[in-house]
Amino acid sequence: MSGTGFKTSPAAGVSMVELILDGKPKTVDITPFRFERFAEGKLLEGEYAYGHLWR
Repeated sequence: MSGTGFKTSPAAGVSMVELILDGKPKTVDITPFRFERFAEGKLLEGEYAYGHLWR
């Protein structure tokens, strides 16, 4: 485990607060994580495939 979730959770929390209070996040662009990306076929892609991490 790398602790990535632990490290990114403050930014995710701030984004959610801004989304709820202001209607849109200001600190971090969260559009890549929008729900519609599944219907649009625009899935997130990183440098490595998930399977690569477990080999």
